[in-house]
Amino acid sequence: MDGDGEKAPFDSEGQQALGDGFFEDGDQEHGFDPIALEDAMKELYAGSKCTKLVATILLMNLCTIYEVSNKFVDELLALLHSHLLLEPNCLIANYYVARALTQKLGLDYENIHVCAKRCVLF
Repeated sequence: MDGDGEKAPFDSEGQQALGDGFFEDGDQEHGFDPIALEDAMKELYAGSKCTKLVATILLMNLCTIYEVSNKFVDELLALLHSHLLLEPNCLIANYYVARALTQKLGLDYENIHVCAKRCVLF
């Protein structure tokens, strides 16, 4: 909803329409890069239902939840890229590239470590 209590307009695919110029200038305050978004929205491989961005976020989410090392993420991505996905594919190369992509899109995160009983420490 906008300030007048009206719902924001949606396009034919149900995506919320953004104002003209939103992607032209980007959002420097939050690290948004419109060129990175265009690259991230590419199909993972020809005919894929998944984009580079979706694959990156899903993999990073799993790796964060299960607290795997960055080296494990690098090895997993190399295995997926070279042996399991169709060629050519645009899967990210390693953890560093995945983290850089999410930061460019303003989707960065910070891990909050908890105690052994899963209590949040402030």
